[in-house]
Amino acid sequence: RSKKNCDTSPKQKMTPWRISSKGGKTSHIHTYVDRTKSVEGGGGGEEEEELFYFMSEKKTATRNYDWSVLKKRRSSFPSPGTLFPRSKAALHLAAETGNPTMVELLLHSNADPSVTDKEKKTPLHFASIDGNLNIVTILLAKQSKLGAKDMDGCTPIHYASINGNVEIVKALLVAGKNKNIDDKNIWRKTPLHLAAEYGHSNLINLLLSSGSVINALDNNKDTPLHCACKAGHFNCVSTLVHWSAGEKANLQATNSLKKTPLQVAESTSTENQDQIVALLKKKIFSW
Repeated sequence: RSKKNCDTSPKQKMTPWRISSKGGKTSHIHTYVDRTKSVEGGGGGEEEEELFYFMSEKKTATRNYDWSVLKKRRSSFPSPGTLFPRSKAALHLAAETGNPTMVELLLHSNADPSVTDKEKKTPLHFASIDGNLNIVTILLAKQSKLGAKDMDGCTPIHYASINGNVEIVKALLVAGKNKNIDDKNIWRKTPLHLAAEYGHSNLINLLLSSGSVINALDNNKDTPLHCACKAGHFNCVSTLVHWSAGEKANLQATNSLKKTPLQVAESTSTENQDQIVALLKKKIFSW
C-alpha cells in the first residue's frame, strides 16, 4: 500500500460463481436458490458470497429474485447485514460490482447504508472508487456516512478526488454541505492534495470554489502546489498559482525538506518540468 495514497486496488479472485457470471450462465442462480441442503453456520458462507457477486454482475438476475424470495427459498440465506468470509456485506458487493438494482433491493430490506468491511470501507467508498454516480446518489439518499474514514483515513471524497470524478465529488460536497472538504487521511492529505497529485485541474477548481484550503499541509508539509510540481502536472500548477478568488497559493512555502514548490519542480524530472519552472519563476518575479 502506498504511503501517499489511499488503497484503491480491488480485492477479488476468480471463483466458480464469478466464472459462471462472466460466462452469462444465469440458470445457475435458479439451481442455487432451490438447494435444500443447509450451509454450515446458518448463512454468510463462501457460497452465499459468490451468489451476491453473481447476482450483482448479472444485473438481469435481480429482477426476478428479491430478498424475500431468496429468504423463503433458502432458509440459511444471510440477512442483509451479514459479513461474508472476505468481510464484506452484501451491500459492499452490490456497490463494488456497480449494480444499482441490488443496492436498492438491499436498502429496501433494511441493509445498513454505512456498514463497514475489514478495511473500514463503506459501500459509499466502493461506489466512489468505481465512479458510479448512480449508486452514490442512492446511498446518499439513505444517509450513508459520507465522512466515514477507512483504515487509511480516506473518506469517499478522497477516492473520488484520486479518480478526478467531478460529479461524484460535487454530489458528496452538496450532501455534506462542504463540511468534509478538507478531511485528511493518515498522511494528512486533503482531497485537494490528491487532485493536484493525480493531475485533475478541473477538480481543483471545484474544490477551491467550494472553500478548500489552498495551502493545507500534509505529513511532509507539502502543499497541494508542492504535490502538483512533484508530479509534473502543469495544468494543476497553473490552476493553483492563478487562483485569485480568496487565499492565494503560497509560492514561498517550504516543506519538511525546506524546499519551495519551485525548488521541488527544479529537482524533479518530469515531462512538464521546464514549463512548470518557467511559470513559477514568472509568478514569483511578478510579485
